[in-house]
Amino acid sequence: MLARPGTYKVGGLGACTLMSRNALAKGASFSEIYNLSFVGEDRHFCIRAVALGLELYADTHYEPYHIYRESELAGVEKYKERLYPYLKGDDQLDKGAMNSIIPSNKITLAMLVKNEAARYLEKVLKHAARYITQAIILDDASDDNTCELCQSILNGIPLTIVSNPEPAFDNEVVLRKQLWRLAANTDPDWILILDGDEIFEDKALEELPILASRKDVDVLYFRLYDMWDELHYREDKYWQAHRQYRPFMVRYKKGFPYKWKETPQHCGRFPINISKLSGAASELRIKHLGWMKQEDRQEKYNRYMTLDPEGRYGILEQYSSILDENPNLLPWLEEEEKHTSDEIKPPPTASTNGGDIIVHTMPLFIKDKHDLSLANSCFSSLAKYYPDSLIVLFNQGKLTNAELTKYLRQFKLRFHILGKGSMVSLALARGTCLNYLWKYLPDIKYISEIAQDMIFPSHWLDEMINFLNTHQDQPMVCPGIINYRGERYPQESDRLILENIPTNDLNGMNEFLSSLSIEKELEGFAYPVVHRAEALKAVGGYNTSFLKGPQGFENDCLLLGYRYYMGLKHNWKPICCLKTYVYQGSTILQTIPGNEGEANLKGLIHMYGLKGIMELEQIHQNNTYYKELYEELFKQLGIEK
Repeated sequence: MLARPGTYKVGGLGACTLMSRNALAKGASFSEIYNLSFVGEDRHFCIRAVALGLELYADTHYEPYHIYRESELAGVEKYKERLYPYLKGDDQLDKGAMNSIIPSNKITLAMLVKNEAARYLEKVLKHAARYITQAIILDDASDDNTCELCQSILNGIPLTIVSNPEPAFDNEVVLRKQLWRLAANTDPDWILILDGDEIFEDKALEELPILASRKDVDVLYFRLYDMWDELHYREDKYWQAHRQYRPFMVRYKKGFPYKWKETPQHCGRFPINISKLSGAASELRIKHLGWMKQEDRQEKYNRYMTLDPEGRYGILEQYSSILDENPNLLPWLEEEEKHTSDEIKPPPTASTNGGDIIVHTMPLFIKDKHDLSLANSCFSSLAKYYPDSLIVLFNQGKLTNAELTKYLRQFKLRFHILGKGSMVSLALARGTCLNYLWKYLPDIKYISEIAQDMIFPSHWLDEMINFLNTHQDQPMVCPGIINYRGERYPQESDRLILENIPTNDLNGMNEFLSSLSIEKELEGFAYPVVHRAEALKAVGGYNTSFLKGPQGFENDCLLLGYRYYMGLKHNWKPICCLKTYVYQGSTILQTIPGNEGEANLKGLIHMYGLKGIMELEQIHQNNTYYKELYEELFKQLGIEK
């Protein structure tokens, strides 16, 4: 693993070590630990550091050569030739070879401006100048000193300024294309497009260069907050930009056939087909300052109504809302994303308006590489087909919340983490997610329960919601399932085992799962499941006052709750809609008999009694376990039938 350039958590370090002031203040040192027989001060340093709660990392991007003995001097030239092939004689740079070996991560700022001198341009450019490599400014015929201000602030940074003689903002796509061409002509690595009133939060100074060094990503997505004053941003029905991740930074790729949305307004700042490139969402936030002053809001309202009076390219109601006297404002918190599970807060990117949002819930446990591989496929499929989805996770371990947060940033999804990275019962993990949603997002319409070993096709969620919309008498629905053995659930009569499942190819999996679709509904229950939120809340979710075991029978308690909620006279049973199938990378478990499920079985019986077991026998008619369980309990009670 260490042979691949990267930064890795390790057990020991030596020779060349960078340590923080914090580590030294905690007591890290090279002094000998008297009761250890290891030779070498580095070993004593590392053992003491870990005992103090510090972590050790090895950076393998640039391999050092340790000259421990004079005899090792002879290997220096070979080391330099291998690691630095762009060095010519006398250590002079061969720039051609260097450019082919070392990835470039320069950030080119591209900005469209018009009469910005008296607004926020100075503040924005001073901040951007601290992390960009060059700048491209396209001025749309300003009649103030905007261009002079750009030259003054960006002095010392390679700068291209083009000022159009006539304004063209009534046809925005023309300007956006022109700006893109100007930036592309400078042979850029990354193109960052900001407007003159958009500014990153301060931690971008450290994080943007790190993001730009990623080799696996070509588009970086961020959230834009519409600031209504210095301390508040707006959030209501028409002001939800911060709930979506939008592209602001794109790696320029020569030869890629860039295409634009050809509309005079709201055409987007980037070519529309960059969505085909690999992307990642960043938790960095951008402030949009352009709405903070009343005169700015009035000017923008007037411009929209002049350029788009019929709302052909935007929403007329949103245009009108610009001038609302009492908009809903939320405080801007510099560290809002850093709260821990000890101080649970609402997810900053969740929507509670409209009543049609679905939120996914998932207990997550990463114990080894296999689990990590399953989770990668799961989150990648969700991000591919349902980007920006919100997932409330309960962290069961073994990753810390900080490690989990870092891992999840690669996916174009929104996550909110509960738990502290320690194992709890499955009922408690799932129940905590549900209780959280009922408290902070009471207006959501649907809640799904998913697992990390699943791969989702492009249409599964649409089919689930369509089913609930057309079956108002159903409180929940499951898709068809195919597991890693090729077994389908619910089982068809032929019990055909499918082979050659392309689990390592998302496009192939989408085609494979889509090919299984049939216009059929069968009785059955298996995760994932999509609930009507109000019905799930009515039955109470998972009652941990009774479900005290690690796992087992949680599903049965939930199903009994629904059966009583729907009324026994209706003989309700769970339904699987086979218009869509989801892959599950493990076996399909309905119950966990034996010692591990015993505590929850007792809780189920305490809640529902023998009558509950009888009802489960009706729900699971093809499973003899419940009939046998009922008869055994009957015998234990000494009751004759």
